Amino acid sequence: MFADTKGLTVALTTSFIHLWLGGCSGLLPSVPEPVNSSSSRSGKKSSGDAGGQSDASKLDPESWAKKLAGLKENAAKIAADLSAVDTQLGQIYSVKDALCKRQSELISACIVHTPLSPASWRTASACRSDRRIWDSRQFTVDLRGLSGRFQIVLDNSIESSVFETGKPVTIQWSSRGSRSLKDLKLSDISIIKLKAIEGSLAEIENATFDFKVDKRTLLNQRDFLLSTKTDNAIVVSQIPLTDELATPECRVDEAELESIVEGAVSKVVPPEKKLLPEDKVELPFELRTQTFTDLISGLQREYEMKSDSYLASAQDVSRIRRDLRGDLQLGCWGKEVIRSIEVNINGSHLSLSDWDKSRTQNPIGPMGNPTQTVLDLGGSLRFTNNDENTTAIFREGSRWLLTAATDLTIGDISNIQIQKGGYSYESTKNCWSTWGGLGTACEWQNRESNRTHLSGMTLKINGQPIYQRDSIDFVFERNTLNWIEKDLTANPAYVELMRRRDCSVSSGHL
Repeated sequence: MFADTKGLTVALTTSFIHLWLGGCSGLLPSVPEPVNSSSSRSGKKSSGDAGGQSDASKLDPESWAKKLAGLKENAAKIAADLSAVDTQLGQIYSVKDALCKRQSELISACIVHTPLSPASWRTASACRSDRRIWDSRQFTVDLRGLSGRFQIVLDNSIESSVFETGKPVTIQWSSRGSRSLKDLKLSDISIIKLKAIEGSLAEIENATFDFKVDKRTLLNQRDFLLSTKTDNAIVVSQIPLTDELATPECRVDEAELESIVEGAVSKVVPPEKKLLPEDKVELPFELRTQTFTDLISGLQREYEMKSDSYLASAQDVSRIRRDLRGDLQLGCWGKEVIRSIEVNINGSHLSLSDWDKSRTQNPIGPMGNPTQTVLDLGGSLRFTNNDENTTAIFREGSRWLLTAATDLTIGDISNIQIQKGGYSYESTKNCWSTWGGLGTACEWQNRESNRTHLSGMTLKINGQPIYQRDSIDFVFERNTLNWIEKDLTANPAYVELMRRRDCSVSSGHL
């Protein structure tokens, strides 16, 4: 999957959750179900299970040989996938460590990137680097010339502790809604307000105000936006913070991220490939097949465990990239937490393919789940349509409604991936006479089934279109099971949404 560092670099600078190389799938490869294996997920024992008195004991040597060959082939495929996952894990761990190091340097150098709650940030962050510098930072407010009790309110959803006037006061932050502090830095905030809890802001023009992180003043009374003032609230200009964020110390551009990823991947030495045990031909066929059945079961368990580790680390990488990239290029809709997803696919089911002339001596068996479709938007946003034949999403005007239980935002999505779960064939045995009728020759005519065509798609998040494309023209079949849109953020629908300023999170109402 990570065939070259250039492909990975490009993918990680355009995708925040899954790593991609060379146009391969960002999803982990599907593990084929074992042939006649006792480790199938249904838990049912097969004819090759030890101790089972089934039809397996009646198999002739030729049938045993075919059964054993099938198990060996399946084991080899899973072992190859497992070796690929081992390589992916090494690379994504290296990328994660490199990005964590850069994140530590960024927050240390740029005071505007200070986490609102260092304790929550420390326990929730993907990185485990030294945070002593920003753990000790403090937010301080000094308001004079007024009387009463006041608060600083961020994005109408984060409140400071209440403070009185006349002296510098250290404040803490808390969320009054569903927005969590665990991933928020000061630089993530769109609206800052000073609010009167008791008292009035009527004389705010005569007041002095300092908002500091440690000893550094970031905002003062010159930043009050008097045009948005009421008696109990006033918006504070963020221009000073925006100017600060534009400095080299506070920015990590895509070129630097690409360089970090490329360097991290180049340092990884691929692990040794998984080797299958030697087949002990002196043993009975039943014992030999049981050995490979047990091997397949173990390989599957290891694969699933490492797949989970990969996906978790990929989600960590997406969060670190979001922190490093910042949301300066996103409009307020980029900060909207994802609640609902609607996928509208224009597509169709295709007829059987032409004969597969390369495999005429044997029928081609199924691999994976050929009627399953997986939609992956990164992080925990992974959804499965288990049976295309029962619930068709590849048809004209389909509508796939999904619910997301996540704290990811619209701005966290930067690619779309669709993966078909496997492939299948319909096989017909064709025989004819040879040698003037004295002999017979046969071949299998294999036609691929369950093929689907993707002609166009619209993706809506929270009811808002973020992706629309009418000329995709992609066929899901054996050699093209995965489709990815890497340029989501360049799509006109995405660009148009990010230009809007009518979303709830950035509302400046008082």
